[in-house]
Amino acid sequence: REDCAIAVAGGAEAPITPESLRHFESYGLTHNNADPARAARPYDAARDGFALAEGAAMVVLEDEEVAIRRGAHILAYVDGFGATFSRAPVAHPAPNAIDAGRAMQAALIKWDLTLQGEIDVIFGTAGGGTVDAIEGQAIRRVWGPNTDKLWVTAIKGTLGHSLGASGAFNVVAAIYALQAGLIPLTANLEQHDPDCGQLEVVTGAVRRLHGTKAMVNAFGYGHNASLVVARP
Repeated sequence: REDCAIAVAGGAEAPITPESLRHFESYGLTHNNADPARAARPYDAARDGFALAEGAAMVVLEDEEVAIRRGAHILAYVDGFGATFSRAPVAHPAPNAIDAGRAMQAALIKWDLTLQGEIDVIFGTAGGGTVDAIEGQAIRRVWGPNTDKLWVTAIKGTLGHSLGASGAFNVVAAIYALQAGLIPLTANLEQHDPDCGQLEVVTGAVRRLHGTKAMVNAFGYGHNASLVVARP
């Protein structure tokens, strides 16, 4: 929007404290799995909550002219963005995928991207909680029959849910996936929940990524954002 030429965006969280754990447990949001390695289970039928995590991730957003002028190594381009807000209490997301789907549609439509052939993979927001089904249904609503041609992955199965930093981690993962031509797998998905939209989720091993664009989702309790990043 030409508000500024350069900005640092991302998040940093260190929420693993007794108070934070009690807070999320009181809402039934965190997992009850006794096996730490299998605690976070995105899109899985046996998922029972996310695994709280800590971390920080940052990216520099800037005009292309500014980046070239200062000799920056451009990692990716932002090709689309969309955001919506849901009318729902903080701890209880709306039980439908309409608002999440609208965020993805906005990221596509405003930048004249088409559904088929433009986006090759979605880096999902799923972390093993109730949002997983909402995201899966939203993807199915937006892509329709093209959903079966789209790869989806969710890194929270490996990294856990770092709250405000998780979206930035997803962006960084998508950028490096585009550069490497590889899609990271979704850990701990053993039995796909049919309520999650019957997505083509990457499991078992990494997959080759032949395209140049990825969508990144960050859906929370009452707010939704989708970003399209492209390889230079």
